Amino acid sequence: MTNLEIYRSYFDQAYPDYADSQYASIAEMVDALPATESASEILGSNSANKVLELIIPLVRIKNYKSQIPFPINLYDAVKLIVEIKNTPPGENVSDEHISIFERFIDIKGFQLPTISAVFHFCHPKAYPIVDRNIEAACGLLSKEFPCEFDEGSIPSLPAATTSSKNKLSKYRVFIAFLDKLKRLHNEQYKTDYGFRELDKALMVYGVSNLKISAENIDKTLQLQK
Repeated sequence: MTNLEIYRSYFDQAYPDYADSQYASIAEMVDALPATESASEILGSNSANKVLELIIPLVRIKNYKSQIPFPINLYDAVKLIVEIKNTPPGENVSDEHISIFERFIDIKGFQLPTISAVFHFCHPKAYPIVDRNIEAACGLLSKEFPCEFDEGSIPSLPAATTSSKNKLSKYRVFIAFLDKLKRLHNEQYKTDYGFRELDKALMVYGVSNLKISAENIDKTLQLQK
């Protein structure tokens, strides 16, 4: 198993917009979300409906010239985020979270990468963020260490047009793969990686030029010792 620490260490340099300060800011806002009932009351109020009337024209204008639509039913998405946050995760995605996932994926403008980020910020210990870079990193690691990862366990992102059940199935494969990778890395290198630390490492590992840059920096540091 490759020691991913050199790639994790390079993350802030490679992705300054996704550094810990930005991550922590989002995590704090999610943690401060109200109870589900309170959020529903707020979003159903006359004031909230008047605010939504002001926002919808902007959303529709943006979507008119955008290939990636922003959800018109914005408040429905907000309610689902609150519901996820206030519902404890279960083993390998609970029935409650499956229901929320399927409702979320049916909202226009949301695909697995974004929804995985929502689930992660609501329950960072249970759910990883997945995207093309993570997919690429998983593919590389599975080829480099075939004894650890059999062919049927290699995760891949679903097509945008597939069903919500297929997208959930694909996400579950990611969760299982990344959970095993995290466990193996922590056991072999005595690290304490959670999904956040693993994400940082794989976001570098899955991009060829960033992977090479991290390795070159590590070689330089080793020569200076």
